[in-house]
Amino acid sequence: MQHIKFAQPLITEEDKLAVLEVLGQARLTDGLQCELFEQEFAAFVGGGHAVAVSSCWAALHLSYLALGIGPGHEVICPAMSHVATAHAIEAVGAKPVFVDCDWRTGNIDAERIQPYLTPRTKAISVVHFAGIPCRLDGLFRLSSETQCELVLDCALALGATYASRSVGLCYGTSCYSFYPAKHITTGEGGMIAVWQPEEARRLRQLRGFGVIHRQNAHYDVTRLGYNYRMNEMSAVLGRTQLQRFSLEQRVQNKAALSDALRDLEQRGDLYMLTFEEDEENPVAYRDACYCTVVLLQGRWAQRRNELRGRLHERGIETSIYYPHPIPRLQYYQQKYGVFHVEEFPNATAIADCSIAFPIGPHLNEEDMVYMAESLIMATR
Repeated sequence: MQHIKFAQPLITEEDKLAVLEVLGQARLTDGLQCELFEQEFAAFVGGGHAVAVSSCWAALHLSYLALGIGPGHEVICPAMSHVATAHAIEAVGAKPVFVDCDWRTGNIDAERIQPYLTPRTKAISVVHFAGIPCRLDGLFRLSSETQCELVLDCALALGATYASRSVGLCYGTSCYSFYPAKHITTGEGGMIAVWQPEEARRLRQLRGFGVIHRQNAHYDVTRLGYNYRMNEMSAVLGRTQLQRFSLEQRVQNKAALSDALRDLEQRGDLYMLTFEEDEENPVAYRDACYCTVVLLQGRWAQRRNELRGRLHERGIETSIYYPHPIPRLQYYQQKYGVFHVEEFPNATAIADCSIAFPIGPHLNEEDMVYMAESLIMATR
């Protein structure tokens, strides 16, 4: 029996030595390594400016603050996402307006959003579910027509592209996560990518208590700010991880797992969430391949937990992305009303009937075959 972990940060000797070297320096927070990490990350996603912060949630929170979104405003929010996506909206006093996702991708699209727009709508939260790129052209067009800002939650989408461009930078404010389970890690941390230097300046002020520096080491505080700074050890770890970033093994693993599960898909037992090709309007894209989400169908749709138990017995760690649509969580039900399945049928199906399989670079194609064979055995 094999033991297949869902996620495993790849920490090398180079990473360790870089962190140790920084520990011997005088400045351990918000210094040279943070500046270099920001510059290198901005170049990686295609230009503009990057602002290092303490987490992806901090990135989302600061993004809404910098855009001036607050009480009395509404933000379109995908019903299928991590709760941090909605919490960041709540934290600025705005109201998240939940919209169902597409069951084929887990992503939101412009046509689903249109009926929920009101004069109070100031932004649209866009999540690339499991690293699968959203169709951004329609969302960008909707943003332009309605003057709504786009805040892109790219926590699982490092390296993903749409129309040959980063899924974040060219379309709005994009927020990334460096949690240990993500494509690269800083231990804990995040990054905001923006195009305009003025936006970056405003975000840097917000992450550091609202301070602006004057001459002769004097400073002033012109607005409420927070302590969302990144430390130097996290930044240098992020730099070394980014330098060797590659999606190659993830792409190979996802393809191998998809091939091995093809028979189950063809007989109607499951559907693998993936980018939806449009033959009439083809677009160049790249999936970040964070994990493979399998939506169980037919006789297995309501036996997800049983299947996960059988896979666990075979040494396979799986996960659920995510166990609840956000509006079904207790906090949001108590604040905004009882959850109704018919309003979010696709998000409910993904939450209740899907299994997320690991495809990270700590695994190989043999592991993908083992997982597929184990699932086939479990469904007999």
